[in-house]
Amino acid sequence: MGFSQYPIAAATHTDMPYALVWGGDDEETPPRLRGLGVLGDPNIFAQYLLALFPMLFVSNRPRGMRFGYVFAVPIAILFLVAVYLTGSRGAILGVFVLIGLYLESRFKKKGLITGIILGVGGVIALNLSGMSRGITVGGGSDRLMLWSEGIGLLKTSPLWGLGYTSFADEVQMTAHNSYLLCAVEAGVIGLFFWMGIMLITIRQLRIVSNSVAAKPTPGEKAPDPVLARWAEAVKKSVIVYLFTAYFLSCTYQMFLYLLVGVAGAIFCAYSEKPEHPGPFRFLNWQRQ
Repeated sequence: MGFSQYPIAAATHTDMPYALVWGGDDEETPPRLRGLGVLGDPNIFAQYLLALFPMLFVSNRPRGMRFGYVFAVPIAILFLVAVYLTGSRGAILGVFVLIGLYLESRFKKKGLITGIILGVGGVIALNLSGMSRGITVGGGSDRLMLWSEGIGLLKTSPLWGLGYTSFADEVQMTAHNSYLLCAVEAGVIGLFFWMGIMLITIRQLRIVSNSVAAKPTPGEKAPDPVLARWAEAVKKSVIVYLFTAYFLSCTYQMFLYLLVGVAGAIFCAYSEKPEHPGPFRFLNWQRQ
């Protein structure tokens, strides 16, 4: 639906359900692809597609994808084109982060360095290509001003915060930064627990994804390679979601907590003891 409505919105400069056109924009400004409901914001829609991307390449067969690539690759290309058409600068940066995560998991430090080089080169190439929403410091000056105002609000009540929706009530705009939004509205205490959820989620997923590399002790059940693949994919989804969350106000978006729930289910299936969630100690969690 989005791809069918996008050229119509571009030609007529008319707002459509799946293609957003700002009334004040010049007619040469391209529309922005979006979804419906909670995905009606192009940035949130792009973030959603990006977080789904790693799950396209998970096979439930012990030997891997095989012919699954015939279906996964075209859908992945479709997702990437859709992310570009949303015009979300944060999500486009997230694409390079996702590439870096894949390279790092495959080639370790060399992959990480290669990913950083590709990311910087990709941003430069996109800016030189004449992209309507360039990825520059000047293009994000409005968000820098919002963050400055947010820090001022945080100083007024740093411990407990100002309460839910207080940022928009005070500034008349959203924070465009999930971490700052959480700190302003829930205080440093709320930010501590919110970040704790994310840190433990990533750590649990790392334990499961790395389990196939460790040799089981005599009498111990061999790790499930399919479960490890799902853990690695969801870990990438959570990380890229949290990266793009730095530029978006998605502290309370349900999809993030669905990812956390999926991660918890994966870890419970791995440990087979839901009442004992693994070797976590409070002090260790607090330190991380």
